[in-house]
Amino acid sequence: QLHITMAHQYPPEHHAKLEELAQALVDPTTHTKWELRLYSRDVRLATSEVYKVLYPYTPRKEDELELVEDDFVFVSTSDQGQTDSEGWFFGTSFFTGCSGMYPG
Repeated sequence: QLHITMAHQYPPEHHAKLEELAQALVDPTTHTKWELRLYSRDVRLATSEVYKVLYPYTPRKEDELELVEDDFVFVSTSDQGQTDSEGWFFGTSFFTGCSGMYPG
C-alpha cells in the first residue's frame, strides 16, 4: 500500500520536482485503486471527524443515510460516539451532501 498526498497551491518552481517524484513512485501500467480524499473547509463541518464507508447500506426509512462503499461520512465531534438506543449514528455523506442516521 502506498499513500501519496498531492501538494496543493505549491510554488511554481516546485512543479518539476513534484512531477519527477510522482513518476518515480507510480507505475501507470500497474493495476491500482485510486482514492480521492477531499476534506471540506466548510465551517459547518469544521468540528467533524471523517470516516470511510466500508460497507454499503440502503435506507429503509426517510431519515436514514444511504452509505456507498468508499464514500466518506462526516460525523460531528459533539455527536461522535453517541448513538441512539439501537446503535445508529448521525452523519453527512461526502458524495451526496445528504445527512441522516446510519447503522454503526
